Amino acid sequence: MMRMRLSITSTSLAVALLVASPGAHGGQPQTEAGLDVVVRDTEARAGGTVSVPVLFVPADDDHSAGGADEIASLQFSLDFSGLSFDTTDSNLDGVPDAIEQNPDGHAGLDAFSLIIANGDTIADDQRLDLVVTDPARRNALPAATLLRITFGVDAATPPGDIPLTLSNVLARDTGNSLQPIDEAVSGAVTVTSEPAPSATPTASARPTPTATAPRRSPTPTALKPTPTLRPTRTAAPATAAPGTPPPGYDLTATGEDGGCAVGSQRPSPAFALSLIAALLGLCGRRARR
Repeated sequence: MMRMRLSITSTSLAVALLVASPGAHGGQPQTEAGLDVVVRDTEARAGGTVSVPVLFVPADDDHSAGGADEIASLQFSLDFSGLSFDTTDSNLDGVPDAIEQNPDGHAGLDAFSLIIANGDTIADDQRLDLVVTDPARRNALPAATLLRITFGVDAATPPGDIPLTLSNVLARDTGNSLQPIDEAVSGAVTVTSEPAPSATPTASARPTPTATAPRRSPTPTALKPTPTLRPTRTAAPATAAPGTPPPGYDLTATGEDGGCAVGSQRPSPAFALSLIAALLGLCGRRARR
């Protein structure tokens, strides 16, 4: 009876705190001593998705077995009306891919499992009925982020807050006794007017142009004028002195009588006359000697 009276008193106190505290549903617990379940406030763009953390905070350690500081099983429902939820379960483990368990990798959550109580009717219900439990009831939930749940936001959603409402929150300790909930803090998704950014197209690499050495323009060279060749003057044939035979003829010949004889060539009459005259002159000079 003492435990029941204390439970009723604690529950009444929690309700009084929730009513008296206007910020109790703002994604933050208002007290520090009791057992809290908190849905974080988040923001999203119309047409995009949003991941919402769900936190658990146990009561302060009372140094005794069981109690609100040693919760082995936690049950709650989360209403997401106004958002969408993808129920695809690619690995067939009974948990939709849109729910990430123990996203921070807390070792104290390794012994706990997640059960989806309404797995077949989530879309129709617009609600998730969840149980986080240690089937053996030997381990207590630590202060940690239990889940991260991804919701879709329709592109036509107007700006404003979409509530994520907690309900049916129940907690059992390691002795399978129900424990009072200090605070069950609902959250909200604030939708902004900006649409979700579309996927950036992957730029295809343009072929790198191969650098080619610039062609050198030929340097214009001044054309030198071709010098005009002056006509070569033809030397006038030398006039032979009287009595001088033309070149190429050996006219000095000796006859049988020791006189002068003329060569056998007989060019022309004029040439023969000049040749005879020259020979006569030569013979006359020799005779006078």
